[in-house]
Amino acid sequence: MIVKEREVPMKIQQYEALLRRLLKRHELIPEIEAELKKRYKGYKGELSVDYYTDLLTIEKKEIRVFQNLRLPYGPHFFQIDTLLIFPQFVLILEVKNISGTLIFDPDREQMVRVYNEKEEGFQCPIAQVKRHRIQLMQWMKSRKFPSIPIEYLVVVSNPATILKFANGNNRADIKKVIHGHSLVNKVYELSKMIKTQKFDDKQLKRVSRGLLKDHRPSPPENLMKLFNLSIENIATGVLCPSCEKSPMVRTHGSWFCSTCREWKHDAHNNALSDYFLLLNDSITTRQFCHFAHISSNKTGYRLLQTSNLSFSGTGRARKYFLPSS
Repeated sequence: MIVKEREVPMKIQQYEALLRRLLKRHELIPEIEAELKKRYKGYKGELSVDYYTDLLTIEKKEIRVFQNLRLPYGPHFFQIDTLLIFPQFVLILEVKNISGTLIFDPDREQMVRVYNEKEEGFQCPIAQVKRHRIQLMQWMKSRKFPSIPIEYLVVVSNPATILKFANGNNRADIKKVIHGHSLVNKVYELSKMIKTQKFDDKQLKRVSRGLLKDHRPSPPENLMKLFNLSIENIATGVLCPSCEKSPMVRTHGSWFCSTCREWKHDAHNNALSDYFLLLNDSITTRQFCHFAHISSNKTGYRLLQTSNLSFSGTGRARKYFLPSS
């Protein structure tokens, strides 16, 4: 059972919005495109591993699956790519989608990637997932859940990636790093080793509710500040969802694109989404009219009222927000 499904990460949505809105031929476009490509690669790696966890849920219907889970740890948070909860044990998956040859050195908490005859250093994902294990144990203890074995794996989604270990690392570490296609067999191995049931159905439901209650989505990043941009650097208006080439015109109660000659009734919702992703977490009627090129405050007010937004305040001071998830 998939209790929490994976969604497109907020930062990917933000980088997509920035590329949509950034003025053409801006000098930062190549850098932003490269960052978006890197983030998409990681996301696609997680999706490819989701295929194998889906296979597990078909045969083992008691499994609870949580994808992209972010939990509190004191004043901070820790994020788990995939969490599987069985009646006998819990399994944390740290997913990596990296090409080339990976050399793991948990003793130094480092991973080296060799690609195109170049070496590049990364934080060791084995050390990372071990920390997540400790943090999850503390989370469960603080909420008085029964003690249960917590296992962990580093899952490399690209089957062509070569996995190596630095000299001196023990066999236990080596067994914790697998390719995605080995996940199902690895879970069956763990199931044979850990047979004592710790959670009954009632406890599985209770833990699931606790995880969902404590999950906090990653906050948006201020990309405008990160790249030292202002609103003068981005294209305002309601962009056509089909061609994204020019602002649409509001006429006859709808939106018209002069480039592809299409009409869209609710195209302003995309403009609102881009505004929230890039500029602010709230918007007034006046700000909306300015951003969407709407000449009538009355029209802007009516569109905001029908856009499924929460709000606070009255009159000109009223602010609209995205509904809490």
